[in-house]
Amino acid sequence: MERHDVSVKHSRCPYCHDEVLPASEKTACDACMGWSHSACWAEHGACAACGHQQVNAPPKAKAPAQRQKQPRKQGLAYGLGMVVGFASRHPRATWITLTLILAAILLIPRLRAMLSS
Repeated sequence: MERHDVSVKHSRCPYCHDEVLPASEKTACDACMGWSHSACWAEHGACAACGHQQVNAPPKAKAPAQRQKQPRKQGLAYGLGMVVGFASRHPRATWITLTLILAAILLIPRLRAMLSS
């Protein structure tokens, strides 16, 4: 006897005989674990394959959580911290860091004067 391999891409609803796609609303029977469309199950009132009335509904897919935007941190102290953090990871950039810190210290009074006027 010759063996034939049969593969099914998606299971079929025992009520309407259409494919039960992964994205569709579906219901699984507790007894035979056959997948049915939720609307077909509701219309028939039980599993169309075995007649069992208990359902094993898959959990509803949750929408991906919206990522909340972090408020931007501002200020000279934060900027200096970023520069120092960069310099600690890149030791060769120490002279650049010192130059930027010195420039910031010298420019603070001028910036405050410009902003206040």
